[in-house]
Amino acid sequence: MNLDTFLIWTVCLSCVSIFLRATPSPSYRGWTLVSGGILAIVALLVYFVPEWAAIVGGGLWGILVLVPLIGFAQVNRLINQQQYAKASRISAYLRWLHPADGWLEHPPILRALERAWQGHREEAWQYLQHYNAETKPIGRHAIAIFYAMDARWQDLQDWIEESIPQRVLKQELNLLLYYLRSLGETGQINELLHRIQQYERILDKGDRSNSLHLVRMFAFAFCGQVDEVVRLFKRALSSYDRAYQDFWCLTALMAAGQERTARQKLIKLAQENNGLLESAISWRLAHPPPFAARILNNASQTFLFQMRDTWGQDIRYGRVFSLKPQKARITYSLIGINLIFFALEIYLGGSENLEILYSLGALIPEAAWDGEWWRFILANFLHFGYIHLIANMFALYLFGPFVELNLGIWRYLCVYGISGIGTMVGFAFWVERFGDPDTILVGASAAIMGAIGATAAILLRGWRLDRSRMALKRLRLILLIILSQTAFDFVIPQVSFFAHTSGLVLGFGVGWAVSYSNSH
Repeated sequence: MNLDTFLIWTVCLSCVSIFLRATPSPSYRGWTLVSGGILAIVALLVYFVPEWAAIVGGGLWGILVLVPLIGFAQVNRLINQQQYAKASRISAYLRWLHPADGWLEHPPILRALERAWQGHREEAWQYLQHYNAETKPIGRHAIAIFYAMDARWQDLQDWIEESIPQRVLKQELNLLLYYLRSLGETGQINELLHRIQQYERILDKGDRSNSLHLVRMFAFAFCGQVDEVVRLFKRALSSYDRAYQDFWCLTALMAAGQERTARQKLIKLAQENNGLLESAISWRLAHPPPFAARILNNASQTFLFQMRDTWGQDIRYGRVFSLKPQKARITYSLIGINLIFFALEIYLGGSENLEILYSLGALIPEAAWDGEWWRFILANFLHFGYIHLIANMFALYLFGPFVELNLGIWRYLCVYGISGIGTMVGFAFWVERFGDPDTILVGASAAIMGAIGATAAILLRGWRLDRSRMALKRLRLILLIILSQTAFDFVIPQVSFFAHTSGLVLGFGVGWAVSYSNSH
């Protein structure tokens, strides 16, 4: 497999995923047009001018998909940090890439928020009205921020309930988050829990898990569940800065009945903070949350208990793969071993030199059956070219930590070793009977597919035993990945369908067995 083929597949899979997720929502029509357009262009180029397909498709994907995704993630981060001027400057460049999504209005509305942050509230409000902010998603988000700046939570709640239709509230996540928080800030704890229960499935759609965790944190804080708030910030919401975490932990302490202690620490936090939490702390000191244990009704207490159980399952099964480094030493050690072997290939003469691969232990069935049994092991750490190595190590980086953290070190090594070595042995048997005994096989693909198979086993058991919606949702995603890989195997002749399928089946079987023993 060459770089062009790898790039075309990456672009197509990414655009198909975006197209399927964006099409049902009218507010994402720009993403539908962009992803669909790139797919159509790549398909035409592959058919008529194949030598241009990778460079044109990759270029369009980079400019119209990758740059906007990274850029607007940065814009949202800056908005959350109340750095509206920087957010406006970045939006001024990005808006031309997706004009159909309403991004053209982002910079002026963000400039209005910057004026409000500087204290020019009346001028900023008139600016928002001038741009008919209430008719645009970014404008409605800006109005919500405007109210939150001065901790006008009751005004925010009234505005949303009187002016925002339910269908809009369900579509615009930022608005929904502010509304739910306003219920807690105004002491309506039972109503807050009722609304979370009402909107839980909406918050649980797609890639909104972080928002769902944030809403749960609001609920736990206003209900005085200090330990749950601490756990959420330690695991699911660890990216938030320390001052923000301390603010909500102290809010939970207040709601738990320890107002005097929390008040002293909030005053100290206000003195140490750079102003980002000034209005929130002032509001909290002036309007402390009620003692939750006295006002929670039976329905709220039941839902609170269910929410504690559910979020633990979401954490366990939700992070099937992650780009963020995790505490997975064995996975990273395996990646290191593969890199060492690849460096050795390069040092000795090249990673695509068959003689070098043979000397380092590539699997040639005839040689393995003649007594060179170590080839069944070493072949799992050799790779044919940079693309082969990068694709496999990236997949191991994504999927390995989940299996390692769920099964433990030794069970994980069993999955990895049996999938890889077992596939090599099975391949040697297959080739001896039906193929060319001089066929060469290298790569960690079988072991990595074993990790994916084990992931499916863990999720299936989680759905069956824990009835976890998150486990079922992630299982569907894994099945989609497996189907995509199967299609890839059939299209690319250099890829071993046998090795991938064997590794997947072995990984699922071993993963199912060891996850069963782990659960008992």
